[in-house]
Amino acid sequence: MKKSKVAYHVSSIYLIPDTFFVKSGINTLVVDLDNTLDSAYTNEPRKEAYELKNRLNKLGIRLLVVSNNHLKRVKPYCDRLGVEYLADSNKYCKGKIARWLEEKKVDLSTTLFVGDQLFTDRIYVNKLHGKLILTDPLVKKDQFFTRFVRFLDNFLRARWLKKGILGEEIITHKGEC
Repeated sequence: MKKSKVAYHVSSIYLIPDTFFVKSGINTLVVDLDNTLDSAYTNEPRKEAYELKNRLNKLGIRLLVVSNNHLKRVKPYCDRLGVEYLADSNKYCKGKIARWLEEKKVDLSTTLFVGDQLFTDRIYVNKLHGKLILTDPLVKKDQFFTRFVRFLDNFLRARWLKKGILGEEIITHKGEC
């Protein structure tokens, strides 16, 4: 855990200003679906997801989704949003994700990853030697297995935040975080 780092943290992906993406020099944003882009219980993207995709398109940044959830949940959502995705990604092992990113010709040096969990998103991003923006979960309701992991996640987050090692805080366009 001590070797694993989070590059940035912000309360919501939807509060990250365009200037942050531009200054970061990225051309790809790889985002977790459940509780980062939307609730795990919806197949219809929220208005903010469409707006984020449009903002990124205007900046020349490609939006990709990587999810541990099953294809029957990920496909309808991502098809509606109009983004490429990897479902059943097995985030605890980087192999499947690394191969998929290579197929998509993703340059990891110009890519940022966004997720809401230290025990899944942070692990795979660190294995890829990428940079993670950690968000707070969008909704309180988690899937069954995630509830246990979320308890540990919240404990570790609070500890890292207190020690000042949770990652650099992104100043949002609303001045909040």
